[in-house]
Amino acid sequence: MSMKNDQEARVCVIVPAFPVVGGILTVLKGMEQAMQDVWRIEYLTQHTGTEEAHRARSIIHRFGTRRMTPWYFPFAWLYVLAGVAKLLALKRRLCHYRLLLPQDGIFSALLAGLVGKISGARVAVIDHGDISLFTPRNQRIYRAERRAAIATKGWPCFVRLAARVLLSFYWPSRWLAARLAVPLVDHYLIPGVPGDSSAEGCALLGIPDARVTRYNSMIDSQQHSILDAAGRAALRAAQDLPADALIVAIVCRLAPEKGLDIALASIEDVLARLAPEQRARLRVVIAGDGPERASLERDARRRGLTQTCHFWGELAAEDVRALLSISDIFLYTSTRGACMAMTVLEAMASGCAVIASTEPLANAALLAQGRGIAVPPADLAQTSDALLLLLDDAPLCRSMGMAAREYIRVYHSPAAFRDVLLRVLGEARAPTPPQGRDIVSSAPTASFQGESDNRS
Repeated sequence: MSMKNDQEARVCVIVPAFPVVGGILTVLKGMEQAMQDVWRIEYLTQHTGTEEAHRARSIIHRFGTRRMTPWYFPFAWLYVLAGVAKLLALKRRLCHYRLLLPQDGIFSALLAGLVGKISGARVAVIDHGDISLFTPRNQRIYRAERRAAIATKGWPCFVRLAARVLLSFYWPSRWLAARLAVPLVDHYLIPGVPGDSSAEGCALLGIPDARVTRYNSMIDSQQHSILDAAGRAALRAAQDLPADALIVAIVCRLAPEKGLDIALASIEDVLARLAPEQRARLRVVIAGDGPERASLERDARRRGLTQTCHFWGELAAEDVRALLSISDIFLYTSTRGACMAMTVLEAMASGCAVIASTEPLANAALLAQGRGIAVPPADLAQTSDALLLLLDDAPLCRSMGMAAREYIRVYHSPAAFRDVLLRVLGEARAPTPPQGRDIVSSAPTASFQGESDNRS
């Protein structure tokens, strides 16, 4: 059956918060772009943000209360019940969704699966790493992160104690919800590569291979400009960066799993090994915000990196692209990851030479054959050596960046993502939108003054 009219084309994307931050937002924007002439996308969410631009252009249905969150027990179960009630109410009043697209494989998948069985809608989960957290290694790290986060809260002692007790009930709730969702979900779409932690998580949950499609996350390389020398110098000057600087960009949420302590330690090590002239030119721009920002800024001061490392805070999507367009190297030091890191893909599309840890495992495949350098997670020595190699070899940086950009253009395009969605959902192929050429610009592309868009 092809999606021809508005009613058949209705698709409901279920996400705990909208606009959502990080790589999930990039995925959703890409899906809107790839399917704009085929689907009418609406959103169901428990929490709406304050970004009016997103709210004005999107159809958003809200359910539940502020405390009905999928991240805590017992509120996660209230999240499921309230979401089911809202979807069924929408169906009775005005909406008949052809497809439900929850954006995680646990509580959102369960509520969508229940409604799908009642209403006859197809349910396809796009999982962004939640399933991978059931693997022994990731589960151990994730639990430690959650416990540590409670300890940093400014709550009264009895509230922190209650939160730790409730967390002990949350872990079996996650497992139960994911297991209940498996027979209710028609298909799982999971970015990444076979054999990674998401694949291990699927096996642990008993998700059949026949109902899983691994795919390449979409990046529109046309949105990532390659600047000429004049444009690059002008955009750097606008940010008080020297035209001849060696710029290393780090874009992510400043959270423990991003391994930014390793990044700072490797930068300190590299500075000690660089020639004085190169040391004076090095600038490290850290974009993003999160619970670790204050401690990272203290660590940078302790290591004597205040002249080299600059914390820019949260950047809007267009400002992230502008930062990447003036950067020579992109550094990604995650110690826990799944699926595909969208910031790594964006850096590749921008022509940066990428150094990335193999968390997630997909980074190793993305950066193979000279497209970048993959290093083991938390390996200070190899990370430092890779940085030093690229800082010493500008032609190697450029060749890596161009090879990476071409790879993204071919294998991670909107057309490829559209093809996956149509094939998995059993649709006939719709006409593929034309692809333009790479953009070469001499003008600055952004002012670096947007609102938040944290990256994964």
